Amino acid sequence: MKVVRKATPGRLLAFAPLLYQLSSRLAAHGETFQKTLEALLLRLSEACPAKTVLQLIALANGARVDDGKGSAAFAKNIEGSARVRVARKLLDGLLKSERGDFVNSLNLLSQCYVDLAMADTKKVQERYQTDSVPFSVFKATCGLDTMAKKLQRTEAPPVITALGSSTSSGADAPSLASFIPSLKLTDTGIHRPKIVSCIGSDGLKRRQLVKGNDDIRQDAVMEQVFDAVNNILGRRRRPRGLRVRTYAIVPLAPQAGVIEWVEHTLPFGMYLAPRSGPKGAHERYFPDDLKHLQCRQRLDAIKHQASATPGSQKSGKRPVDTQARKRRAFDEVCSRFEPAFRFFFLETCSDAKTWLDHRDAYTRSVAANAMVGHVLGIGDRHVQNILIDSQTGEQVHIDFGIAFDQGKTLTMPEVIPFRLSRDVIDGMGCAGTRGAFFSSSVDCMSELRQNYQALTTILDVLIHDPLYRWMLTPGDASRFQRDDERSQSGNESMVPPDNQAAERALFRVKQKLQGYSDTTHDALSVEGQVTHLIAEATDRDNLCVLFPGWSPWL
Repeated sequence: MKVVRKATPGRLLAFAPLLYQLSSRLAAHGETFQKTLEALLLRLSEACPAKTVLQLIALANGARVDDGKGSAAFAKNIEGSARVRVARKLLDGLLKSERGDFVNSLNLLSQCYVDLAMADTKKVQERYQTDSVPFSVFKATCGLDTMAKKLQRTEAPPVITALGSSTSSGADAPSLASFIPSLKLTDTGIHRPKIVSCIGSDGLKRRQLVKGNDDIRQDAVMEQVFDAVNNILGRRRRPRGLRVRTYAIVPLAPQAGVIEWVEHTLPFGMYLAPRSGPKGAHERYFPDDLKHLQCRQRLDAIKHQASATPGSQKSGKRPVDTQARKRRAFDEVCSRFEPAFRFFFLETCSDAKTWLDHRDAYTRSVAANAMVGHVLGIGDRHVQNILIDSQTGEQVHIDFGIAFDQGKTLTMPEVIPFRLSRDVIDGMGCAGTRGAFFSSSVDCMSELRQNYQALTTILDVLIHDPLYRWMLTPGDASRFQRDDERSQSGNESMVPPDNQAAERALFRVKQKLQGYSDTTHDALSVEGQVTHLIAEATDRDNLCVLFPGWSPWL
């Protein structure tokens, strides 16, 4: 306790990356530990005020769960009444401190965000469709534009999606000046996420995704891991631009939060084969090939035949005849569907140097995301969960609901380590996976393996986090691979992992960082491990048995 009270703000910043994990352990241990933890969080509110207060607000909003089936149980499992009470006590204390105006501003703004996130959009969507929606259409409490004006009279809060990485204090973040008085709705979701635009004190306009009916804490924790990985990669003697692109995710309640809008990006699948609107690259450059939907239908037909075959489900094995039919169908689809992602750089680059820089940046980012994704067991890498930055060429991955190899528990297990499909490789140029991709993958995996202790220490804390729901129940597994809208998967049945499951997940991560794989008994060298992973990711026998909604032919 004395050490905490005497620590300088600079030394306290060492705890900033673990704010999620510290706050999640409130009311979880003995009295002495709790007093020390509460004192540490109060000191952290001095070192990184906005980040600490936002964590406490998210916990204090533990009871703010959308009405519906299982909502009461969900609220209880996610937060727990004792944790909510302690968080509110700490917030009340901060409201009475000399930083009270700042804390109150953040709290009022956060409640507006949560109100907007949970607001029903069915009637609004029918009336406005793709048009801008005035804030006034929703309840008065959802008026972010009005609230921003009121907060200018006291102490304006910072732009909460501009607080920097998990290792920064957030002190340099611009303060909130105003909101554009209208918003837009996204194309999917029951509670359609809302896209709002705020203006900071630096004059920049930033878009934010206000999301409800979804626990975004999982994604926030994974972004925290990526920050730690980037710190490891940033210490390399030979800088090669290896990094995992991150973005801000700010949970404000069990089922609500704000996500930084990643500008200048579009989904990988939207460029290649959009569901609607203008023609995608495949249809424009190869009009005589099979259409994307036709490819899906051909693989779906094999899947449904397999489901109708007695004894083919839940056997733990792939029947030989079903496997052969899937492989033949997949080979036929690939022979009539040419990769087209290489044209992305021709369309977005104005000169040869920019084209080369963007293609190299793309290749390095694919390598970094592949190696890190493999170590962390990140799954569900379908073509809508990978964005491409048109100004840099880098990949940006989103939606990390499946991690730590939980993709292998899905109804149709994910048997590949990462996405390295034909179109992903097509963007790398004539060298494919044998050029910059291979060398960058070796560099990245080498750094991860050399920093084995640092990485597993961080993951040990995260996997045992009592609020981090990374395990999937059978209900979750089936919803992730439904044939209808994937965004409806939800997290209502997510359960906290027990210690044995957490230890198994951490042990598997350690195995990967030592060079072991599921199919090899000896530890591989870095080069051998990368070669083995590339072979697994590109093996058509693996790709053909994936869920057709994953679009393995792209």
